[in-house]
Amino acid sequence: MKPDLQRGKYCYCIDTGLYIKGEGYPVSVVIEDISGHYLTGDADWRERPGARRPWIWGPTLKDAEAACEEQNRQLGVSPERAFEIVTSSMRAQNLEERRGRRAGR
Repeated sequence: MKPDLQRGKYCYCIDTGLYIKGEGYPVSVVIEDISGHYLTGDADWRERPGARRPWIWGPTLKDAEAACEEQNRQLGVSPERAFEIVTSSMRAQNLEERRGRRAGR
């Protein structure tokens, strides 16, 4: 199921743990109250011919954060709202994990 992307209900984010040396940080989309994030390309883009390369912002963390903030602003999403969206996604993921543990998974 592909989530519906409604204005103000999603934001862009970067994962500082996914740094690509000399290039920057791959970009993901995070959707309010939906667990996880959606990389803007294929995770295996380096290994698989024809895979979609994700957007990469940088090359520095400062540059990537500025690009992320600007792109979110163009969506009408403030830094505060982006924080709310990301934390709602994390909360949804935590709830899924708890349900899985209770179900014996």
